[in-house]
Amino acid sequence: MMKCLVAHETRRTKDAVSRREEEITAEALRFGRGAENEVYLPDPRVPLQFARLRRVGDRLVIQAEGTADLRVNGVVLRTASVSPGDTIGLGPYEITIDEPPEGADTAITVRLVEPLGDDLQQLLARSQTGLAATRLSKRMWSWALFLGIFAVFLALPIAAFFLRGTDEAVSPMLLEAEKPPDSGEPRRWLPIRLDSPWISGEISGPHKFIAKDCNLCHQKAFVQVPNEACLACHKDVGQHADPVKFPLATLVQVRCQQCHKEHEGPKPIIRADQALCVACHGDLKRQAAKTTLMDTADFERHHPDFRPNVMVDPWTRTTKRIGLNAQPREMSNVRFSHKKHLVANGVRSPKGKQKLGCGDCHQPAPGGAGMKPIDMESHCQACHALDFEKNAPSLPHRRPEAVEATIRGYYSALAIRGGVKDADAPPAVRRRAGTPLPVTTTKDVLAWVNKRTSKGVAFAFSKARCGFCHEVRKDGAGSAGGAPGGTKWRIKALVTDRWLVKGNFDHASHTAVTCMGCHKATTSDSSGDVLLPPLASCRECHGGEKATAKVPSTCILCHDFHLSGRGRM
Repeated sequence: MMKCLVAHETRRTKDAVSRREEEITAEALRFGRGAENEVYLPDPRVPLQFARLRRVGDRLVIQAEGTADLRVNGVVLRTASVSPGDTIGLGPYEITIDEPPEGADTAITVRLVEPLGDDLQQLLARSQTGLAATRLSKRMWSWALFLGIFAVFLALPIAAFFLRGTDEAVSPMLLEAEKPPDSGEPRRWLPIRLDSPWISGEISGPHKFIAKDCNLCHQKAFVQVPNEACLACHKDVGQHADPVKFPLATLVQVRCQQCHKEHEGPKPIIRADQALCVACHGDLKRQAAKTTLMDTADFERHHPDFRPNVMVDPWTRTTKRIGLNAQPREMSNVRFSHKKHLVANGVRSPKGKQKLGCGDCHQPAPGGAGMKPIDMESHCQACHALDFEKNAPSLPHRRPEAVEATIRGYYSALAIRGGVKDADAPPAVRRRAGTPLPVTTTKDVLAWVNKRTSKGVAFAFSKARCGFCHEVRKDGAGSAGGAPGGTKWRIKALVTDRWLVKGNFDHASHTAVTCMGCHKATTSDSSGDVLLPPLASCRECHGGEKATAKVPSTCILCHDFHLSGRGRM
């Protein structure tokens, strides 16, 4: 950047000269009649863009921009190096390069040395014609224009409002551009509404279907659209915050139109500027003393650390938001190691070594924003069998009661069918398969079923099966398997499906980034690891609202304004 002191000298009389100075900081000084130039030369003989003065190394270089030439110390040039004491002629102006004062890179003085004189004023005077010369009355034209404007822009639109829905509310107008005159086809008349002068712009895309029913929103003449008109259709729109805890956030006194601007064409009608949110969230404690949310003002410069919502006690279904800097742990009661499943040479499986990637388990949900849930049958059971006895069916991956019922049902079916090769089984269970079960042996058969069920349940909930991946609890409150004095087994595995409950993330918009680019799964040896990328990772691509080298990101990009579960607006 170049810091330059620009002085404009204007000669008032023969001996009086006025001087105005300004300090300009820019990469280069542009001279011309265009308003975008750093040095504005208003004389009509000067082109819109005339020349550019810039610093190249330790030299000052002046270069012509248009077709006009420069005069550097009286010599006509297109480009020249200049230094203090040199004079540059730009049309009727003379630019002198001065010694720069302390703190400035250069200094120049601008003088108009060839003024237009009186010729221009005389030409303008001869070119103007007054209304009096036409013998037309100013008063007559004033009244005529007033009445015309009154009729077109006030009387007719008001009449159209009260005649809405009748034929009088429209007026025919020939659509000249519909058919060219030489096409041989008759041009048709296009009806337009008399209140069209009041239409401030094209209606948005989502509201096109009600574009002709203005009275649906504009219910009273000369009255702004009420919130009730919007809520008649958008009745399920939620509050922004809990109105009991934060009464200021109920937005009762705020009109929908303050945030949702209609009649601005196809552009979105949802306000997305950062100031909308920062007005309150820049100093939340002043707005709502009870809030636990952190202040924020700009994603790149002032945004709190991510605070994922993690499971801290699955037995009581308790979750808590903990900042990533505090290294939160996900207490889900699930034992899993990403590191062991993502080894480079593959993991052991019934089909031999199998190389796994993120996509083998994590599949995008419809729409691509989130991921489908992981389930035992689709992702785990091929390697981690849930059998409890040879030739027995696999156990269901469901509640412990269902597991116990499956095991009991299996042994009950064996006892009823007979033919069981178990030396400890009663004769009724070892009888020839297919023969009727003697009624007198029911007690013995039931005891055998209870015994085998208890043994099968204990194995199913041991570390060889369910306990391999889950924390299993047992207490004496029940009688698992129906065995007297049996143990009731309990498993509670809960994984939070959304870490960022206050924000939105769309995986479909980030397909250019690999999974490992954000989630460091290959180094995670515990399911308690919260594999959420830090704020700095997002800032590699996303900047603040006014970012130029990154994706400009406002609050509304990741956060919804109207939230469900907060009550209706």
